[in-house]
Amino acid sequence: MSTAGYLLPTLVDADGDGLMNPYDNLPAAFGGSGIFVYDHDGDAIPDYRDLDTDADGLIDRVEGNDFNLNGIPDDK
Repeated sequence: MSTAGYLLPTLVDADGDGLMNPYDNLPAAFGGSGIFVYDHDGDAIPDYRDLDTDADGLIDRVEGNDFNLNGIPDDK
């Protein structure tokens, strides 16, 4: 789910399958899919646990905080 597409959680579960309606791809029928876990670089580590989600050799903490592109995080 993208940041722009984020849906707030609710207490509504119309079909009673345990998935709240905002996260249920079939809210009117029992048994939806829920939230999908992504692994964008295909290394079998889900992105939320992967230190290098794009497999380019730079850890995401450095990539996301290296505004002058010197390979060192700027928040140190």
